[in-house]
Amino acid sequence: MNGVGVFLRAHPAPRVGVSRVIALLALASLGCRVNPTSPDMENSSDGKVCPPEAKIDDGEDNNNQVLVQDGRSGYVYTYVDPSGSSIDPAAGAQFAMSPGGANGSQYALHIGGQIANANLVYAALGMNLTDPKGPYDASKYKGISFFAKKGPGSTGKVRIKMPDKNTDPDGGVCGACANDFGFALTLSEQWQKYIVPFSALRQESGWGNPRPRSVASEAIYAIQFQVNDKGRPFDIWIDDLAFTGCP
Repeated sequence: MNGVGVFLRAHPAPRVGVSRVIALLALASLGCRVNPTSPDMENSSDGKVCPPEAKIDDGEDNNNQVLVQDGRSGYVYTYVDPSGSSIDPAAGAQFAMSPGGANGSQYALHIGGQIANANLVYAALGMNLTDPKGPYDASKYKGISFFAKKGPGSTGKVRIKMPDKNTDPDGGVCGACANDFGFALTLSEQWQKYIVPFSALRQESGWGNPRPRSVASEAIYAIQFQVNDKGRPFDIWIDDLAFTGCP
């Protein structure tokens, strides 16, 4: 018998269960194709749950400010296009939480309204991460998690966006601003947990300047949930936002 054969017999390969192999392959593929509602996301390095100080807002204090911790202190707001779309709470008004959150909690973030049929339309819920508005260093995290649902008759198409130093006008970098790194979601009428790694965020194609390779997690200005499904009503609920993937 040759030396190779002796080595293989003396050092047998470890036995790995089929289910474990499948799980490992699923996790390895997350960077290429993300399913934000997959339970496997919490087992990934990008999606694992962080300590309580990573929670951004859960609505339970029933005010319009994110949880004041870990350097965050910004406020929740709404915005809407000038082309005829509507949103409630109204843009410019003080945001108020709505009763009935995920997992039996008391409150959640909620917006409703109607998207117009014009060429460029949008309506959104957002929150700055600092007050006064400025860049927030989220580089120690790897992603974001939240619960979300839509109301009956509402579009389920929502894009989570993260304006950063390269896309927010306040960053002083962009020539064609607001093409924020984001991820398209399709909500159902039941509360679901979503986990979106920073590595899965992409700019929209065909516009924006600059066009960096990834979101600048060291300088994020806001988190936004935007609807632009032309001609459709929207009724969108968000709860329990938190950063994920702590070291």
